[in-house]
Amino acid sequence: MRDGTEMDFDGLREETASAVGESGKTQSEIARELDLHRSAVSRAVKESGPRVQKIQRRVLRHLTPYRVEQRTYFKAQRED
Repeated sequence: MRDGTEMDFDGLREETASAVGESGKTQSEIARELDLHRSAVSRAVKESGPRVQKIQRRVLRHLTPYRVEQRTYFKAQRED
């Protein structure tokens, strides 16, 4: 991941899985350090979507030098 990287939910999952794999720590160790259940960390590396994005952001903040911000965009299009 680089500074300014934009991701969708799948990209967030991929970055989380990569960070966990490169950390050299087990999912149980990461869960303990973040006061989470191991299953939550497991879901964070396997699932995509709004239900797991907060945990993924916490894991990335813990394991990398990056803070991942959530931004929501709305786009209006004229109906013809």
